[in-house]
Amino acid sequence: MWGTGGLGLPSATPSGKIASPLTVIKRNDDMVVMQEISRIVTENEAGNIIVGLPRMLDGSVGIQAQKVQAFTKQLEQATEAEIKFRDEWLTTVAAKHIMHINGLASKKKRRKNGVKKTDRQRDDAIAAAVLLQNFLDENR
Repeated sequence: MWGTGGLGLPSATPSGKIASPLTVIKRNDDMVVMQEISRIVTENEAGNIIVGLPRMLDGSVGIQAQKVQAFTKQLEQATEAEIKFRDEWLTTVAAKHIMHINGLASKKKRRKNGVKKTDRQRDDAIAAAVLLQNFLDENR
């Protein structure tokens, strides 16, 4: 899931019950990002890739979602994993809520205290894990 810090990648337990943040890939050249995702998919023997689709407020597919779809079409060929789209609506809000209840500082407080980009990457990784957890819960 693309965020301000990069592309958040989560993983699931072997039982497929619990998702957790795995890593964040910095925004870069699409080919470099695709190679890194392919490496991670292979290492983790992932059969599915769950992709957050940034829909418009009315639910339609806008320009950013079209870019995601084009990228994932290439990714599916490169990895041979099945791509499954999920609406990423409110995943960042849920991630911030999770960080808040776990005592992690708000983005405003972190920025005020000299926060680096890596904290934004953490936000993206947690939001991606929320997206995957939603998928896992839907498919039980």
